[in-house]
Amino acid sequence: FSQDRVAVSSLLAVGAVHHHLVSNLERTRIGLIVETAEPREVHHFCTLVGFGADAICPYLAVETIWRLQVDGKIPPKEDGSFHSKGELVDKYFYACNYGIMKVLAKMGISTLASYKGAQIFEALGLASEVINRCFAGTPSRIEGATFEMLARDTLRLHEMAFPTRALPPGSAETVALPNPGDYHWRKGGEVHLNDPQAIAKLQEAARSNSVAAYREYSKLVENLNKACNLRGMLKFKEIGSSIPLDEVEPASEIVKRFCTGAMSYGSISLEAHTALAVAMNRIGGKSNT
Repeated sequence: FSQDRVAVSSLLAVGAVHHHLVSNLERTRIGLIVETAEPREVHHFCTLVGFGADAICPYLAVETIWRLQVDGKIPPKEDGSFHSKGELVDKYFYACNYGIMKVLAKMGISTLASYKGAQIFEALGLASEVINRCFAGTPSRIEGATFEMLARDTLRLHEMAFPTRALPPGSAETVALPNPGDYHWRKGGEVHLNDPQAIAKLQEAARSNSVAAYREYSKLVENLNKACNLRGMLKFKEIGSSIPLDEVEPASEIVKRFCTGAMSYGSISLEAHTALAVAMNRIGGKSNT
């Protein structure tokens, strides 16, 4: 891509070519090698392989790792010397391969060949026209973005990289792209359930035993849930007549079916483990932690 050419999503391209070759009975005769700046983490590589890629060259991720060492964000070796470019790439590929193997293992798959093109995914937020063209056979239960919407998003990103408007000399916008907040909360970026304001209200409620603070926290989380999760968009369906109370299971029996998921000691603190165990014991639930 360049200032005059907009990059197409590598996953859309791989999926479309893969299914075109399958429909023409030529897939086993042709290998798909993806040279792209887009993938950088394990999930990206898994989706590319899962939709048919035979090999991936994530050149921008590699160049970024090299730059991180130049910028001093990767510590040198114990003897003070710097890592070679080959060593940095080997470590990055080793970490990615290890992550891919963990994903395969969770699905009971032991070889990459069995994972390639298997499409063991469910799409979230893609319209049927995109699924049928690029990811045929992949479930997409709620529809979502069309090709036109994806194109608008791509053009928006391209405008960030190659702005058409004139910028003053020395402007920060000419050398830095905005942080979208994909991994950590950023003001004006991606919405996260772990919002700083919500966490602050939760801490205030816990430390001061404040009912008012907890209600504010609950309201914030409810609004965040609507913006982040499908379940946040569900609504209770009201019926015209109420059910007699003697036909309703009491809350004391319902909570006995509550359970906590298995979490290692290293994932959460001793205090959190203890609080979960005490809570489950009090309500008669199951504690798997």
